[in-house]
Amino acid sequence: SLSFFLFPALSLGFFRLHPPSSLVFSLLLTLFHVLRLAQTSQDFQPHLLSLLDRGWSVAKCHVRGGDDLGNKWHHAAVQRTKQLSMDDLRDCAQHLVAEKFVAPELLAGIGMSAGGMVLAATCNQNPSLFRSIVLQVPFVDVLTSMLDEDLPLTLHEQDEWGRPVQCAEDFRTIQQYCPYHNIPVSCQFPAALVQCNGNDTRVPFWQHLKYVSRLRERIGDTHGHRVLMHCSSSAGHLDVTSPTRQALEIAFLHHTLKLDSPR
Repeated sequence: SLSFFLFPALSLGFFRLHPPSSLVFSLLLTLFHVLRLAQTSQDFQPHLLSLLDRGWSVAKCHVRGGDDLGNKWHHAAVQRTKQLSMDDLRDCAQHLVAEKFVAPELLAGIGMSAGGMVLAATCNQNPSLFRSIVLQVPFVDVLTSMLDEDLPLTLHEQDEWGRPVQCAEDFRTIQQYCPYHNIPVSCQFPAALVQCNGNDTRVPFWQHLKYVSRLRERIGDTHGHRVLMHCSSSAGHLDVTSPTRQALEIAFLHHTLKLDSPR
């Protein structure tokens, strides 16, 4: 796929990209926030063709704190500057709406692992920004995880998130953005699909269980936006590309944006 940068944190793919003012078309904002994890190329994702064939466009958000634009870009949003990752995602989404690439009610987002954390935290801070989101094995309870040094990756990830056990300022910083601890009450939160894996040693499935439970408790169905969860009992952290899972995500996005009839 070809792409061009609208500004440093945002690029648009040329898969059947619709021009500005085409507000009847939906747009999926994918989040790049990979923390030194081996992964396949994100430039071409075949399962998205099903959306593109139905009139969607796809944009990629390269937030500070991610690894995709080099070490300097990554280190710009770590530890006490992590909020910049959420600010970048918010700015990208608002730019797409302001420039009329998409109407607000037709904007969806998807993020994995630390990218899922950024997407969930951004939705807490800007509940009406997205109509629908997919969180793939998201790191939704950063605070509890970083306080438990017996977990496999806590000590390894301190350079990324901080040292809340030793440093009160790091504790307060994480507490302010941690998705699980900042879910708003009775607001227009987007419809959400949370994907988790039973054999995930990086982000244990219990994080997703309690996150979904609290999200349902605080948001509910008062605005007609559902909170769904799908768990694969045998999969590990990076196992998010099965055809069944991808089909579920595409169906969820299409349905929650009320696009049930193919176009």
